Amino acid sequence: SQALSGVAGVVVTVLGENFEATGGLSCRFGLNETMAARYLSSTKLACVVPSRAVGTVAVSVSNDGVDFGTSLVRFAYTVAQTTWVISPSVGPAKGGTLVTVTGLDQSEGSLDGEMFCVFGTERMAATLGTSGEYVCQAPGRQATGTVSMTLTHGTSRMDVGGSREFEYVTTASVSEVWPLRGSVAGGSVVSVTGSGFREAGLRCRFGTEEVLGGAGAQFVSSTVVACVAPGSMSGVGTVAVEVSVNDGSDFTSDRVEFLYETSATVTSVWPSVGVSGTSDQVVTVVGEHFARSSDLICRFGLNGTVRAMFL
Repeated sequence: SQALSGVAGVVVTVLGENFEATGGLSCRFGLNETMAARYLSSTKLACVVPSRAVGTVAVSVSNDGVDFGTSLVRFAYTVAQTTWVISPSVGPAKGGTLVTVTGLDQSEGSLDGEMFCVFGTERMAATLGTSGEYVCQAPGRQATGTVSMTLTHGTSRMDVGGSREFEYVTTASVSEVWPLRGSVAGGSVVSVTGSGFREAGLRCRFGTEEVLGGAGAQFVSSTVVACVAPGSMSGVGTVAVEVSVNDGSDFTSDRVEFLYETSATVTSVWPSVGVSGTSDQVVTVVGEHFARSSDLICRFGLNGTVRAMFL
């Protein structure tokens, strides 16, 4: 018994009596707006609602298009609601981002069992969630940039009202990480090289553990981000390092690996004394969990690092 003002094409069902399947069968909204009706039965027909301003009008029916019966039924034209929001509002140009629409009240929800998200001109079916939210998948797009996103009811194609902006950004990718390994305790600063990185919405993921933007994931450039490896929940082993630029809604899927290993510990060095100002002095380091690797180094103090030979 209501529709959005300024929107045409909404189909309503009119109930009454003595309807006839004639060529003149029509509905009238107010005093002047007459629309052809579709006969369903002697007590039911369907009419397309004409567009008009906010207000309430009487709905009457004619079997011949000339003489209209009396009616106490009213139809209300309402102001479009614009309270709904989308999350995320950014996604990769390749498409596939699951966009959640929240904030729709019961009157704005689907009138006919279907709802669609329209990204620019691409119409995508939405799925109703258990809490009244709608979820739709963003289509792919050749170019980056912002498109207008609207919500449309299914059969009637009536817009919910208002629009939101959805931004397509370059699809991010990961090509390399350094160092390739770190302690299971976490804390290693890993330089991630790739493309399509952006500061807004930045996250890193090690296996299933996400690292949020800020101190944990720092934007360096569109090709480099610095990620602090979290502690490994599954212990020693390799995990894939991926990056998201829309707050974790989409991650890269390049599966560049980072190795978690038990931290090396030092128990003694021999000799434990050296001559200052002299280089190439060799010491033997004793401990556990050393790895035969080209990355094996010793550090003297905070900054002095030298290559180590695995024995």
